[in-house]
Amino acid sequence: MTYLDVKDLSLDDVCSSRYNLAIFSCGYEERSIFFPGLFDGVCKKVLVLGFADSTTNNDYQLNSHFYAHVSRYKATPINLEYVDSDRIFGHLLDAVAEASDDGLDEFRILVDYSSMPRFWYSEILNFVKNFDFGISVFCDFVYSVGEHHGVSAPKQLSDPIVLPGCAAVSTYNKETIGIFSLGFNEGGPICLHHKIEPDRTFSLVARPGALEDYTDKAMQCNKFFLENFSSRTIYAPIHSVDQSYSILREMFYPYLGNAGVVMVPFGPKPHALASILAAMNYPEISCLYSSMGGSGGAVKPTTELVICRVTKLEKYPYLS
Repeated sequence: MTYLDVKDLSLDDVCSSRYNLAIFSCGYEERSIFFPGLFDGVCKKVLVLGFADSTTNNDYQLNSHFYAHVSRYKATPINLEYVDSDRIFGHLLDAVAEASDDGLDEFRILVDYSSMPRFWYSEILNFVKNFDFGISVFCDFVYSVGEHHGVSAPKQLSDPIVLPGCAAVSTYNKETIGIFSLGFNEGGPICLHHKIEPDRTFSLVARPGALEDYTDKAMQCNKFFLENFSSRTIYAPIHSVDQSYSILREMFYPYLGNAGVVMVPFGPKPHALASILAAMNYPEISCLYSSMGGSGGAVKPTTELVICRVTKLEKYPYLS
């Protein structure tokens, strides 16, 4: 069974690497172009994914101009809908073909998922896991930590979807365990909890968070959920996908084989990435998400980056 291993990296590790393919996301947030403007490594092929519903947004147009004309990438964003999985897969297939060379012994991918919907980076991981590269492959994920400004207007929660590659194998289990990663979306976890109706519920909150007061802010936003649905709150740092993944595994591992596990990543994207990796590595786990679209508020980079390397292994590292 293919396994996706994860380890934390430094910026120096990334900037000193040569990548076959770099994938960026053009959003309306200021942090959308922070890492791409900072990155001075080498990449043969650049793919920029954009948002079809943001093309008239002034900030989006500025970021799009950066990618197409100001930056060294000279790449026009490909505008997609949120669940355009077929188009994402097709563009990845073409990009890999263009970025491949004869005689390669490994294929290197760079992904900045700072402004990327969970569906998109889950689809990228799903592609990496299932596509036969014929050689070793690893994928470096970069997240620009953001400071949120402004309050978004209430939006309707979309129907929950299983993220690409994150569907559990259908088996009969007496229990369902829900693991909810919590952020600043007060209503989302409550709505999905009512739909899933898990027998036991655990919460994951970022500590440390992006800023000093963000842990308390997340706890306050989710006060009703924590007091009425959650039996235990676990903390994991926003700055380490590796540690977050290990903490999540400690949470769900005792229930494997006896219960179905459903992960719901409403928290920061490094926690969401860890949840997606868990669902892809363990067939008993599914990962659901229900989107409210972008926050609508400005998200400025704090200049901190969370970087990890996902390596595709052809067998479980925990089996002899």
